[in-house]
Amino acid sequence: GTFTERAALMVTSDWNIHDEEDRSEQQIIQQYRSRLQHSKYAWEHHISNPSVEGTGVSRYWPLSDQKHWFITCSHCQKRQYLMWPDSIDQEKQIYVCKFCQGEIYDDDRRRGYWVKKKSIIQAEYSGYWISLMMAPRTPAKEICNLFNTKSKEYFWNFVLGLPYVGEGNKVTPEMIFQNLTKRKNKRTDVVIGV
Repeated sequence: GTFTERAALMVTSDWNIHDEEDRSEQQIIQQYRSRLQHSKYAWEHHISNPSVEGTGVSRYWPLSDQKHWFITCSHCQKRQYLMWPDSIDQEKQIYVCKFCQGEIYDDDRRRGYWVKKKSIIQAEYSGYWISLMMAPRTPAKEICNLFNTKSKEYFWNFVLGLPYVGEGNKVTPEMIFQNLTKRKNKRTDVVIGV
């Protein structure tokens, strides 16, 4: 029902679960919030592979406690979460410790635990960053293969579980300010789109 306005207006609810939110119509997702107005619970779950920053689930990530799956290296005992490309030796195609470069074993990843970046007092939502690198059944070789065979957007969204901002796709205030000039533009009927 997330592609038509009708479904978002018809039924009241206590709990909205938005699965694949980033692949749904964002305006309709927002309208579903009004279905919770009668409820003393007003629960919402936002679940998806993130697409782009500021849309879908990535809209809620900065407001969450930002849980990361931490593992402990069985060689140096340092706690860490797996990141691309630091946690994979692409030549050997194995997971490695970011500190000692020792191999991270499947059992190390299996025995991980969630660590909050922010306290629940600071956060409005409970958020979990889930990467395919966490899954003990997914070998590093598969992550490397996906990196080499899929688009950057696919790899970031569906493998790393992160929003993708393509090269040159983000306009920063600095970019705008560096192009300002005091010279008056004498042209008229100019249209600029960003």
